[in-house]
Amino acid sequence: MYAASGRAILTAQWLAWAWIRLFGPRFFPGRSGRLDLPELREISGALGFGRHDLNAVATYRRRDVRGGQTFLATGSAGSFMIKIRQGGRSLELEQRLLAAAQEADISAFRTPRPIGVGRLGDGRSWSAQEMVFTAPHRPCLRLPDGFEQDLIKVLSRVDGLAATRDRTPAHGDLSPWNLRHDHRGQLWLFDWEDAELAPHGADRAYFEAAVGVIRPRREIRGVERSGAAYWAERITERLETGHPQGPNTIMLQRLNRCL
Repeated sequence: MYAASGRAILTAQWLAWAWIRLFGPRFFPGRSGRLDLPELREISGALGFGRHDLNAVATYRRRDVRGGQTFLATGSAGSFMIKIRQGGRSLELEQRLLAAAQEADISAFRTPRPIGVGRLGDGRSWSAQEMVFTAPHRPCLRLPDGFEQDLIKVLSRVDGLAATRDRTPAHGDLSPWNLRHDHRGQLWLFDWEDAELAPHGADRAYFEAAVGVIRPRREIRGVERSGAAYWAERITERLETGHPQGPNTIMLQRLNRCL
């Protein structure tokens, strides 16, 4: 669901999703197996659901650049996205921002509902948030009117993200992969862990650079030099530290055109 979904990839996702809904997962090739995550029982109990009320894990499970894990869990308690990290600071920040978004007077986008955050017995941190929908959803390739104003409204509600003379609150990972339309056309913004203070226009610079990964021929427009320089430096560091070369190279090339 969270791939860099161009038209062909998104179509394939929809076909696979429809096939599973119609025939069930057993009609796909390969051996089925049971994935047992002891962390899930601990998290389920901490949320007050009971040890077995979250009792299944979706096939979507991945490691991320922070060295943690993200997976989807479901059961009689509902369906949730679970994140596990070595440190809890980013998860706590995301939960506060998701809560702020529920209370803010915004209309440009929606966010998942925060469920809880805590610490596992081994010292790692976890968070849970509402799983918004299970159908594949398409990335947003243009920021709608009023989006940036509503984003600032949410970010500014959290301590530590108040604007300064040369910095403004930023989502920190505003890309088409985190800004998506559901099958009803509603726009959703995900993954708030990297929120920070950044040069004015940094979020738009990152978004316009990332659009080029999906639409290589799309011109990069409306990007301020300060925002482009900020992200060009950070993406250069990514390329030097083992991050995926292809997408980051495309983004850096696009940002350099604005400098």
